[in-house]
This record gives sequence, structure tokens and C-alpha cells, in this order.
Amino acid sequence: MRMAYLYAGTNVIEGSCSKAAQCTVTIRHAAGEDVASAAISFAVGAGKARASSLQCVITP
Repeated sequence: MRMAYLYAGTNVIEGSCSKAAQCTVTIRHAAGEDVASAAISFAVGAGKARASSLQCVITP
């Protein structure tokens, strides 16, 4: 749902994983005074995301 609003302005989607098997996906949006972000992080085990480790921080 968050990505549906990324049709205008400056939009950045970044992702990375550390050697410690911790991954993060960050979505940032800015269009004038409309600024928002979401950071989603999770651990990976056996090649899969571990649902129990999922964390999400969203700003308006």
C-alpha cells in the first residue's frame, strides 16, 4: 500500500543485508511538504525471512 503513493516527487527504495543475516528495506518519499518513510527489517535463516523477527517503522 505504501508504494501506491510513490507516483510523484522524489522516491527512493533501498535494500541491504549484512553478513549477520539481518536485512533492511527502506522506502522514502518526498513531494513538497508530503514526506514519509518506512523501514522494514528482518532476520534471514536458511535462506528465508524469519517472520518472528519482522520490524516495521513508518512515519507519516
